[in-house]
Amino acid sequence: MKKDTLIIVIVIFLVLAVITAFAGFCFWLFNSQSPNNQLNFSSTDISFLKSNNFNVDDSNLKSPDLIEQNLNSEDESFEVLATKLNNDSYQLAFKLENKSQQDKDFYLIPVFKENQLQFEEIKGVVNDKNTVSIKKENTSTKPLEQLYDVEKHKKELKPELAQAYKDIENNGYLAKPIKVTLSSQSTFLANSNWLIDKSQRTGGLEPVYFLIYGSAGGVKEELSIITVHSHPQREENWEVSFTTRGIADLKIIPNDQATVDDDEFVSLFCNNEERSPQILEGDIIYYPDWECPETGKIVHYTKKAGKHTLRFEFGKQVVFAYNTSSVPLSVKSGFVVKGGLHIKSCGEDFVDSRDGKTYSTVQVGKQCWMKQNLNVGTKITSCTGGYLGICTNGGDTVQDQGTSCASIQKYCYNDDEAYCTLEGGFYQWNQAMCGSTTQGVQGICPDGWHIPTDAELKILVEGQAETGCEVSTGNQCSPAGSHLSDYTLNHDNSSGFSALLSGYRDMAGAFDRRTAYTYFWSSTQFSSNAWKRALYSEDDTVLRSASVKTHGFSVRCLKN
Repeated sequence: MKKDTLIIVIVIFLVLAVITAFAGFCFWLFNSQSPNNQLNFSSTDISFLKSNNFNVDDSNLKSPDLIEQNLNSEDESFEVLATKLNNDSYQLAFKLENKSQQDKDFYLIPVFKENQLQFEEIKGVVNDKNTVSIKKENTSTKPLEQLYDVEKHKKELKPELAQAYKDIENNGYLAKPIKVTLSSQSTFLANSNWLIDKSQRTGGLEPVYFLIYGSAGGVKEELSIITVHSHPQREENWEVSFTTRGIADLKIIPNDQATVDDDEFVSLFCNNEERSPQILEGDIIYYPDWECPETGKIVHYTKKAGKHTLRFEFGKQVVFAYNTSSVPLSVKSGFVVKGGLHIKSCGEDFVDSRDGKTYSTVQVGKQCWMKQNLNVGTKITSCTGGYLGICTNGGDTVQDQGTSCASIQKYCYNDDEAYCTLEGGFYQWNQAMCGSTTQGVQGICPDGWHIPTDAELKILVEGQAETGCEVSTGNQCSPAGSHLSDYTLNHDNSSGFSALLSGYRDMAGAFDRRTAYTYFWSSTQFSSNAWKRALYSEDDTVLRSASVKTHGFSVRCLKN
């Protein structure tokens, strides 16, 4: 069996700083600092250090015993800015940046000798405006091995720094991991603080470690269905197109007995190349080590029309494709009435029977889109007490939405219903999906519509530029952004999609970026996150990236 090289989407960066204070050293030695090049400090760095009582006029801001393994890559960076020791505490100021186009998780891991020090707090600011305070009670009690690949981390470290893990195992050291998620293009300036036990203030200290473990996120395999919904009639072929990234075993499984009885496998393709899969019990199509850089397609012959479902498994990815025997009436006669919907053809307005709101529709290529952002559900405040901003700054807690389709909840920009009326609501991913994880589901959309998949959004974007322009993540497919909105760079909105720059609601509860950005959820997961698209006022591209599901983004529904 041939197995080609696997393209791995996971990229792991390992950065660590260790602060040593060996027994027998006097405290004055820690203050005998080595030169530090302040020319690398930005005005924001200097302002932050001053606010934490570091003497930035002193050229010696780091201990001479500091051992660093900083990082500066195109995706992220970590740098120790300064250290400070006095009779009561030890402090380390650092800067952590997520320079990528997607959210990233980092573990901050203070490691110290038990009964000598006590980790107290990491306090800082994100993007020079959002204050973050991480207390000792916010640390995780899980073993490090359950959080990340410890063995891999050890191999990447300098020997002096890998010693931290030996000290944890053998020398009574404590590790206090803290998970921090940084949004794309974010900078975290922070100061970590340890309190020194009173009995240690006249003696020496064992080494103190501060580990940073950062993951670019992602999965080894990706799977997306292009034709999620199909309508084959009796004695017609049911064709499902899909895309994969990476290499893994592919299984295509009839999801119910009706699909087993009514649909007969015909062929499997990668682009125009026919592949020969194994047929397992239960009519399961199995192709080990599937790899296809182009579009895949599976064909079944419909012996009996009905409602049928195929379950696609590719590595750990699971998605579904559906067929129903009835072609939408709008295709047959140009007129459909169902559940209160009245659509003569794409381009006509319709009324959502759930709340009486009217939406316009627009044909973009072969897709029929709602022309406005969805605005359904009952408004809730972003923070429990109605504070506007980072909820914890106002003494509130974040108020997450539910997952029910029976009682949909929405956020409105600045908690003002008027913004929902103009620009639609913001929805967390789980609410938009009504608790489902199946891509292409109806979710909170009206009957006959669904939350678009990542592959369907790719069709929308590439249709405004060129096929194949959206190859990965980041800003791509110029000038698609200008064709999808009246508010982007060189805008002409020639597609009629009419995207508004409505901003978003972040996972800490703050509303931001209105008139500058807009974000649209897909129904496709990416690891623990979900794919989205974004438009920007000063760019004519479209951003593809994955975000934490507790963000509040806009929803555009796509007709089945």
